[in-house]
Amino acid sequence: MPLLIPIISLTAMKRGRIPLHASAVVHHGVGILMAGWAHSGKTAALLGFASMGAEYVGEEWVLLNSNGKEMQGLVTPLEISRWHVASLPHVRGAVNLRNRCAFHGIAAF
Repeated sequence: MPLLIPIISLTAMKRGRIPLHASAVVHHGVGILMAGWAHSGKTAALLGFASMGAEYVGEEWVLLNSNGKEMQGLVTPLEISRWHVASLPHVRGAVNLRNRCAFHGIAAF
């Protein structure tokens, strides 16, 4: 559905929310929003905070309330790349051996 995100974004803005290409967590009661371009490290930062017990809010698209005090994530699958598995020990331990082997097999192609 190629127009789904733009439609959600327009609807959100009409309701006083700002759609951001970002990842977000709550860590020790503080909301942390990490916005940036694709492949800029948002997911890696989210995984790092998650390894320290942060609460997941959203990945890829986050809606920020216009008052700046509330954020909500749009439900999207968390995409973990081969780089995340290779570089982040806590992610490597969470991904089973079969899936790690699949990452290596995909890289061979």
